[in-house]
Amino acid sequence: MTLSGGKFNFRRGLVHLFVHEEVKKIQFVGSTRKYSNLHEYDSIQKTIPKAEQDNFIFKTINRKAIEKWEKYNENPKEFAEHIKEEMIHSISEIFFLSLPFFAFILQLLYLRNRKNFFYVNHFIYTLHLYSGLFFIYLIVFLLDKLKGTLGWHWLNYLIGIFAVYGVYFSYKSLRTFYGQSRRKTLVKFAILSFFSLILFACLLGIFFIISASSA
Repeated sequence: MTLSGGKFNFRRGLVHLFVHEEVKKIQFVGSTRKYSNLHEYDSIQKTIPKAEQDNFIFKTINRKAIEKWEKYNENPKEFAEHIKEEMIHSISEIFFLSLPFFAFILQLLYLRNRKNFFYVNHFIYTLHLYSGLFFIYLIVFLLDKLKGTLGWHWLNYLIGIFAVYGVYFSYKSLRTFYGQSRRKTLVKFAILSFFSLILFACLLGIFFIISASSA
């Protein structure tokens, strides 16, 4: 999102809502026109030739965007705080939704062991893994809050130790449960971590869009 000639360019999203910038017109996705408000957008869309009108997808995105722009343009911090709170509250939902996909990744990684490990086994292992990680990173979260409240910056060392232990716990549980060598487990752990990052990034993106839309 950029500002050009005092006008707003929507192409890079709603980033302007996080800074104190006032704009008079907004340029939408797939459009070369700029509009001041939702009424102007709808009016012009009705009067221009059908070939130049935004399609259903662009129209839906653009109308939602200008609604948020009109609501939060003068108070961008409120929008940022809303997104932050919604994302924090969505973490448990993101983990829950990722369960079947994470278990499926494990099934693919241990396909040669399908006689010993069925999908339900991978799913149960994922539940145990998530439970352990939730507990570890709950401690990290509480330590971080304590550090912020009391100003005890030395707690960063403990936070780092628990964060690293979370990674080690994931690797160790993988090796213990599936019983493979260190080298095989390390390779599969690296692959699992890579695809898990993609999975969680996609889910976070979806929840971010939902949070922004409900603001």
